[in-house]
Amino acid sequence: MLTFIAETREYVWGELRNGDRPTGKQIGDHIRNVCTALPLGVKQIYGRADSGFYCRKRLRLTKNALPGS
Repeated sequence: MLTFIAETREYVWGELRNGDRPTGKQIGDHIRNVCTALPLGVKQIYGRADSGFYCRKRLRLTKNALPGS
Protein backbone atom coordinates (compact mmCIF):
# COMPACT_ATOMS: atom_id res chain seq x y z
CA MET A 1 0.00 0.00 0.00
CA LEU A 2 1.24 3.44 -0.89
CA THR A 3 -0.11 6.88 -0.02
CA PHE A 4 0.70 10.08 -1.89
CA ILE A 5 -0.47 13.69 -1.73
CA ALA A 6 -2.38 14.06 -5.01
CA GLU A 7 -1.66 17.75 -5.60
CA THR A 8 2.11 17.52 -5.15
CA ARG A 9 2.66 13.78 -5.78
CA GLU A 10 4.66 13.61 -2.56
CA TYR A 11 5.06 10.20 -0.93
CA VAL A 12 3.52 10.07 2.57
CA TRP A 13 3.60 6.42 3.68
CA GLY A 14 3.85 2.94 2.26
CA GLU A 15 4.88 -0.63 2.81
CA LEU A 16 5.80 -3.60 0.66
CA ARG A 17 3.23 -6.38 0.55
CA ASN A 18 2.98 -9.90 -0.84
CA GLY A 19 0.17 -9.11 -3.30
CA ASP A 20 -2.74 -10.45 -1.22
CA ARG A 21 -5.53 -8.10 -0.23
CA PRO A 22 -4.77 -6.25 2.99
CA THR A 23 -6.82 -7.13 6.05
CA GLY A 24 -8.96 -4.55 7.81
CA LYS A 25 -6.32 -4.31 10.54
CA GLN A 26 -3.54 -3.70 7.99
CA ILE A 27 -5.61 -0.97 6.33
CA GLY A 28 -6.35 0.63 9.72
CA ASP A 29 -2.66 0.51 10.65
CA HIS A 30 -1.73 2.07 7.31
CA ILE A 31 -4.26 4.91 7.70
CA ARG A 32 -3.06 5.57 11.28
CA ASN A 33 0.55 5.76 10.05
CA VAL A 34 -0.47 8.13 7.24
CA CYS A 35 -2.31 10.41 9.68
CA THR A 36 0.72 10.41 12.01
CA ALA A 37 3.04 11.34 9.12
CA LEU A 38 0.92 14.31 7.98
CA PRO A 39 1.67 17.81 9.31
CA LEU A 40 -0.47 18.92 12.27
CA GLY A 41 -2.13 21.66 10.18
CA VAL A 42 -3.94 19.18 7.90
CA LYS A 43 -7.66 19.56 8.61
CA GLN A 44 -9.32 17.38 5.97
CA ILE A 45 -8.33 14.16 4.21
CA TYR A 46 -9.86 12.70 1.04
CA GLY A 47 -9.06 9.14 0.08
CA ARG A 48 -9.22 7.05 -3.06
CA ALA A 49 -8.78 3.29 -3.01
CA ASP A 50 -9.29 0.25 -5.21
CA SER A 51 -11.87 -2.49 -4.63
CA GLY A 52 -9.78 -4.20 -1.92
CA PHE A 53 -10.84 -1.48 0.53
CA TYR A 54 -14.56 -1.74 -0.11
CA CYS A 55 -16.19 -4.05 2.39
CA ARG A 56 -18.13 -3.05 5.50
CA LYS A 57 -15.52 -4.27 8.02
CA ARG A 58 -12.63 -2.53 6.26
CA LEU A 59 -14.55 0.74 5.86
CA ARG A 60 -15.44 0.71 9.58
CA LEU A 61 -11.84 0.03 10.60
CA THR A 62 -10.57 2.72 8.21
CA LYS A 63 -13.06 5.27 9.55
CA ASN A 64 -12.06 4.42 13.15
CA ALA A 65 -8.38 4.93 12.25
CA LEU A 66 -8.94 8.55 11.21
CA PRO A 67 -8.22 11.31 13.73
CA GLY A 68 -11.29 12.48 15.64
CA SER A 69 -13.16 9.22 15.10
